[in-house]
Parts: sequence; structure tokens; C-alpha cells
Amino acid sequence: MNLTFIASFVKSKTGIERVNLELLKHLLQDSDIKEIDVVTSRSRAQIPEDFLKNKKLKIHIFPDSFLKAPFFLPKFLQVVFKNPICVIANIRPWAVLTYLFYPFFKKRAQIIQFVPDIIAWHYPEFFPNVISFVFKIYGYFFANRPSLYIVHSEFTKHDIEKSWHVPSDKIKVVKLGSFIEPMTPRENFQGRKILYVGTIEPRKGVDKLLDAFEIVQQQIPESQLILCGKVGWKVDALVQRIENLTKQNKNIYYLGYVSDEELINLFREVDVCVYPSLYEGFGLPPLEAMACGCPVIVSNTSSLPEVVGDAGILIDPRNVNEIAYAIIKVLKDKDLKCILSKKGVERAKLLNFDLQLSKVIKIIKSFAN
Repeated sequence: MNLTFIASFVKSKTGIERVNLELLKHLLQDSDIKEIDVVTSRSRAQIPEDFLKNKKLKIHIFPDSFLKAPFFLPKFLQVVFKNPICVIANIRPWAVLTYLFYPFFKKRAQIIQFVPDIIAWHYPEFFPNVISFVFKIYGYFFANRPSLYIVHSEFTKHDIEKSWHVPSDKIKVVKLGSFIEPMTPRENFQGRKILYVGTIEPRKGVDKLLDAFEIVQQQIPESQLILCGKVGWKVDALVQRIENLTKQNKNIYYLGYVSDEELINLFREVDVCVYPSLYEGFGLPPLEAMACGCPVIVSNTSSLPEVVGDAGILIDPRNVNEIAYAIIKVLKDKDLKCILSKKGVERAKLLNFDLQLSKVIKIIKSFAN
């Protein structure tokens, strides 16, 4: 069995790139898969060296600029539709280009489209114009062209059904799992450290978390807020605010993008991880926090209640007071922290990442029959 995989691979990985890399690793390990043609852009082709040594893998790199696409179109189409199965990891310009010409190649290949979320469809103001435009074009014209969708939550499935009118039987839900093996629940807490992990963007609720922290400090002056994650899109004002606050307030820290090892240490050190995102297709950071025994506070919106179940505290991400009082409650209550830590670890055990990926590969391989 041979397949084409259109995906992005970067060193500073968010959830999407983590999934892409892990999926590629599992595909390479599968004995039924003989060849994988990876299609990616020049700035998103940072694939580990040990992967590149695998003889199954063939890398095809195209320019970052979509304006240059016409010059590479013949080569692009040749590679994309070379194999009977094409897996597309996310909706980006190259995905739209694939679907534009798909009617001419439909008999040659079937497409499995991953959709982590359709945030850009609902909130175009949070994204670069080209990304928002791509989602609009895709939703209006190409949404029914994939042979199958794979999504990571029931929420995203229903969202696609409602927003793009995709039939339910064309969508498979395969949840993600923690990249961190579940650890022992924690019992020791300092009672003052708050952590946010994720891209620094307004849609992630970072601005509301900063507002909430002002209220928290009024009741717990020694409390600390630690922010981790790379900078996202349309964040000039937010980044400037964080820079100013870290200079003015010694209890606010911005660490930037941290390594996996550093992240695990933070999860095992802080009292609570807060994830007040407006919209998520899944939400890996709170699941990884739970795997480490770190109590979590997450939004009561989109897919996040599916991820945490009863193992976390749910808040309205638009309500600053609600966020603040939830944080204060957790910081002050050691017994609550221990309960949430134990529940979180058990919840993380239910979502095993290798098991979830094996389900994905089984679905992909079923199209070869």
C-alpha cells in the first residue's frame, strides 16, 4: 500500500504538528505501508533525521508562497495524486489546490481529510487573511469532496455537519491522547503558581487570563502567572501587553516556547493549568497537564468539556470574574487540588495516544481494500 501525506512539520510544534509527526512515525512503522510521499512547504519541512533515513519515505518540498503555485502545479498534482490514497493533515492553501483539481483525478485517488477544527471559519478575524479566505473557499465549494473526514471530537463532527453540511457518515471521530505518559497523582502543592500553555493569541483567551490574574493577586498577592507558548497571529497588542506586564509585575513570567522536558517539569511544579480558549477542536495542553497530575481549569465551550470530563473545572472563557474565582478556589484548597490531580491522571489514562493513532491507521488502510 502506498499513500501521499500532505502535512506540515516544524521544530516548535503545536498540537497539529505533534499529531502529524506521530502519525508519520506510526505509518512508517506499519509493515503494510510500502511507500509514503510527504508533500510539504519549504518552511514546514523540518522532519527528524531518523525519519529521513527510512527508505519508505519520499519528501516533496514546495515553495511557501501560494502565489508561486502555478509554476509548480504540474509537479504538485503529479505527486499528490500519485498514490491511491491521499491524506491531508489540515485545511491550508495546498489542500484547496488539491480539491480544485480533484474532479480530474477522482478515479485515481481517494482523499482522507483531517480537520483539527474550523476556528478560521467561525472567527476569521483571528487569522491571516489568506487562512480565513482558504476556509471560506473550502467550506463553500469543496467541503463534500473528501472521501472521509477524520476529526478529534464529537463537537468538531457536529460543527462540520452543521456549518458545511457534510453527511454524518463521512466523518469519523478519533480522539487524541496525551503525548505524556500518565504519572502518579500529585500531593505537594505550593498554592500560588498558575500556568498557561498554548499559542499566545487572543482566541486562546490569554487577554482574559491576564485580566483575571489581577483579581487573583488582590486575594493572593504571592500568586504567580507563568505563560508558555510561541507567538501566534494578530497579536501585536497582546504581546506588547505581556512585555509591559512582565516588566511591571515580578509575578508574571513569559517563557516562550519550552521543550517537552521543561513542560513536564512545569506541570509537576505549578498548582493549576488554566486554558480559557474560546474554541478548540480538541485541546491537548489540558490533557497533557492532567497526565502529569496538574489540576486544570478549562473553558466550558467547544470540545474542552469532552477532553477533561469531570476531572477539571469548567469556566466561561468570556467571564473574567469566573476565571479568577475558579483560580482562587483551586489555589486555596489543597484537598481540591489533590482530588483534581487524581481524577486528571485517571482521565488521561483513558485517552492513550498510540491506541488512538492505531485507530487512525486502521481507517486509512481500510481505503486500500
